[in-house]
Amino acid sequence: MKKILKSISLSVLIATLGFISCKNKPEQLLMSGSVNTSIMIMDKASGEIIWQHGIEPYSSGVECNSVEETDGNILFSYKKGAMLITMEHDTLWNYPAPNGCEIHHASVLSDGGFLLAVNGAPTRIVELDKQGNTRKEITVREDIGNDNPHTQCRQICKAKNGNYLLPVLGRPMLYEIDEEGNTIRTYSLRGGAFSVRETSDGNLLLPLGDSHGIQMINRESGEEIFYFGQDDLPNCRIQFAAELNELENGHFLLANWSGHQTDAQSPQLIEFDASGKVYWTLQDEKYGMISTYCLLR
Repeated sequence: MKKILKSISLSVLIATLGFISCKNKPEQLLMSGSVNTSIMIMDKASGEIIWQHGIEPYSSGVECNSVEETDGNILFSYKKGAMLITMEHDTLWNYPAPNGCEIHHASVLSDGGFLLAVNGAPTRIVELDKQGNTRKEITVREDIGNDNPHTQCRQICKAKNGNYLLPVLGRPMLYEIDEEGNTIRTYSLRGGAFSVRETSDGNLLLPLGDSHGIQMINRESGEEIFYFGQDDLPNCRIQFAAELNELENGHFLLANWSGHQTDAQSPQLIEFDASGKVYWTLQDEKYGMISTYCLLR
C-alpha cells in the first residue's frame, strides 16, 4: 500500500497560501474523489500538485467523498470513517464507522466543530467537538434507505435555521431533519442528489449524481429556479454530478466525477454561471477522478 505519494514542507505550503486573498479567485484547490488514491492540493495557475496524501491505507474501497481544510489541517471522509490530519500527515483524530455503516460526509461547522453523516440502519447525524469527541448524535427517524446504506447520503448540510438538510443519493428527495431526528419537510427533486448547499440568496443548490444534472430550488416553495441537463453546459458533458458550490463571484463550481461512465471530453471540474456560461475547466488524468474539493483561501 502507498502511504505518502508526495509531500512538501508545511512552512512552504503556508507561505504559498499566505499570498492568497479571500477577495481574489482562489489559487489552490484541495481535492480528491471516490476511487482516487490520494488527497491533493493543486496550484490553480500552474496545475502543479504541491501536496499529496495517500488514502489507500484507510479504506480498501478508497471512497473519499468530502475534503476540507481547517486551521491548516485536512479533514476527510474515507467511507469507513472520517479523519483529521496535519499537513505533515499526522492523525489528530479518527472516527471509524460502525460495522455495516458508511461515512461519506465530514465537514467543519461554524463553531469549529465537525459534522458527520453516518449511513446505516438507521441513518445518524453526528456532531463532534474540536477535539473529535462526540457532542451530539441524532437518529434520523425516517427510513431513507436502511436496506442499502451506500445509497443514502454523500454530503449533508447544517442549515442556517439549525436543522439538517439530507439529500439521498438513491431517491429523488431532499429531507429537512430537526435536532430530534424528525422530518420537518421534504423537497422533490429531478434525481438523487450528491450534496446540497444554501446559496447566498437563500436558495438550495443540488448536483444530481447519476441523473447527470444540476438543479437550484427555492428554499421556501421548493419551486425550481434553474436546471441544467447532461448536455446543457457548452463542451462540458455532465457525468456523475458530485460536489457543487457557489463561489464568491456568484459562479458555481461542479466536481464532474467519471466513475460510472467515461467521457474523455468531459472535464473533472467546471466553473459556470446561472446562465450556463462556462468560465473555467480542469481536465487532466493525472488528478484522477474528482468528486470533492475545497477552495483554499
